[in-house]
Amino acid sequence: MVTDGNYNFVPNNAVYTSGKAWKAAMLNNGHLRELLATIKTDKSVIFLDTCYAGKADLQAHAGERGDEDNATQTAITRLMEGTGRAVIAATSSVNAALEDSKSGHGFFTSALLEGLKGNADTLGKDKQIYVNELNSFLSQTVPSLTKNRQVPVAEFQPGFNDFPLSTAK
Repeated sequence: MVTDGNYNFVPNNAVYTSGKAWKAAMLNNGHLRELLATIKTDKSVIFLDTCYAGKADLQAHAGERGDEDNATQTAITRLMEGTGRAVIAATSSVNAALEDSKSGHGFFTSALLEGLKGNADTLGKDKQIYVNELNSFLSQTVPSLTKNRQVPVAEFQPGFNDFPLSTAK
């Protein structure tokens, strides 16, 4: 969600009772980054199924850069800084994350779950779902499901080493 020109993550258990309570339930981009930085690990991937994932920095850079896709990548890179994480987001700064009425999830989450079950095992058919396989699967599946109205974006820390996230049955 974007409030006052800034990206905020709204947890799924947040309930609107008043503007003040709603704002208190949100995690702004900086606070989210700080929380992620406290997780000590060498390998991790953050999946964000939220609308306008890159919007926070788009507001600050649109006039300077004139390139919304670059601003989206900048926002994701900033979220990743200091955390050592790969970030895969449901959509760029200019698109909403669409809901799938059949599954009750966003299309991104529906595709993510299908990929983790084994549909993303495209390289070598080794029953291991690697981060890059899953990213590729999401990059193809989500636009297909949404008739190109939603395209995921991803950013990997320089030197990122691919690793398996799940095993297909």
